[in-house]
Amino acid sequence: MRRLIRDLLILAAAIVAPFCTAAQAHLTPNSEVQIDFGQHELRADIIIPQGEYQFATGNPTDNGVASHARAEAFLRKHVVFLGTDGSAWPITFDSLEFAQIAGPPDLHAIVSVKPPPGVSARMLTIKWTAVIDQVPSHFVLFVARSDFAAGK
Repeated sequence: MRRLIRDLLILAAAIVAPFCTAAQAHLTPNSEVQIDFGQHELRADIIIPQGEYQFATGNPTDNGVASHARAEAFLRKHVVFLGTDGSAWPITFDSLEFAQIAGPPDLHAIVSVKPPPGVSARMLTIKWTAVIDQVPSHFVLFVARSDFAAGK
């Protein structure tokens, strides 16, 4: 009897194992922000999965003028670069589009951020609520891609 139970458990494990491996290999789509620090400004390359953006906002993603305006307004509201004094730094959109970067389509924006004169672009806080305020399982990964002034 014990042998039969053991054999059944082994068989069950063999049936379930392939599905467990597949589940571990799949991650929830996440946002990514790669930051390049300059002497007097920083540039942020922002990628938000289009499906996650659409689910969180209900906004169109057709690359039309209206969808770009809504995406820009959304990012301005939900991505804020703050100085150590709590003041928001101005953001300039260098580009914004819905495009396929790698995998499924994304909201892709490149922004330039300038701190006030005399303030280091490296001393900041990023207040990010894009998508994560509506989709609790979503997360954002921040990467300091380059900092040439600091030799990195």
